[in-house]
Amino acid sequence: GKKNTICEYGDAVLSVDYGWEGEAVNCPSGHGSVAFGLANQATGDFATVTGGKFNVASGFASVLMGGRLNEVTGDSSAVIGGELNKATGTYAAVLGGDNNEAAGWSTAVAGGGNNKAYGSYSVVTGGQNNNANGEFTSVTGGVSNDAKGEKSSIVG
Repeated sequence: GKKNTICEYGDAVLSVDYGWEGEAVNCPSGHGSVAFGLANQATGDFATVTGGKFNVASGFASVLMGGRLNEVTGDSSAVIGGELNKATGTYAAVLGGDNNEAAGWSTAVAGGGNNKAYGSYSVVTGGQNNNANGEFTSVTGGVSNDAKGEKSSIVG
């Protein structure tokens, strides 16, 4: 296949590129990185983007599986599908949905829309406009819930 002329490829990389108007557009610039799909970037060392389009995995050993316009900047973090999702914390994960963010240490958001997990070890499982801000907090669904205190939990 063709190489992306504006990408500085890392060492030991793999790219399977759908291409755009006959040009390669994926960019596996991190060492040991992988970029599949359309216009995806794997800039972190050992980062992987396995499909979708317009996604960026820049965290060390980060994983992004499909969807579009998703970002993984946290080390050892992941986004699995959806749109406009971000895993910015270390060991953070977002599983689908749209406009969700897992920003704290070891946080997770499982689907829904516009949900945020900021506190360390916090989780939001679905719903919309929910926040898990305190350490060890959880929000289980519902709309516009905000778990602020340490070890607090809200069931939507």
